[in-house]
Amino acid sequence: MYIANKGAYQKLAHIRLDEAKLLFAQGHYCGAFYLTGYSIECALKAKIAKNLRKIDIPDHKVVEKHFTHNLQDLLSQSELNAKLGRASKRNSQLSVNWDIIAGLNGWSEESRYNESVTEAEAQKLLNAVDDPKNGILQWIEKN
Repeated sequence: MYIANKGAYQKLAHIRLDEAKLLFAQGHYCGAFYLTGYSIECALKAKIAKNLRKIDIPDHKVVEKHFTHNLQDLLSQSELNAKLGRASKRNSQLSVNWDIIAGLNGWSEESRYNESVTEAEAQKLLNAVDDPKNGILQWIEKN
């Protein structure tokens, strides 16, 4: 049984992003798109795991909520939602990048079944996640 903790999720976030880049480079845009989004899911779950460590015995209903793939729900549970809102007011590119990742046409768990992701769509998601200045992965890790 795999026991997920903050460190494991942080490591997985970077592994999945590295795998996405390799897939993208080989022209496998659907897989690259899915793994790029999954890296953000792992990063948010790392933040949630860090927050849960502050609770000696978490309520089972609280823990169950974390078994989701919905990035907006995970952002809220990670306690970063308001912080991203404030940061987005100072840096509109963060807001744009979050919308690319988790907006209406962004990443979802069902992305793994998508067989029609274009190179441009995969590149756009990779940029939103991994941009050195305004990437969402770096922002999550700094906050």
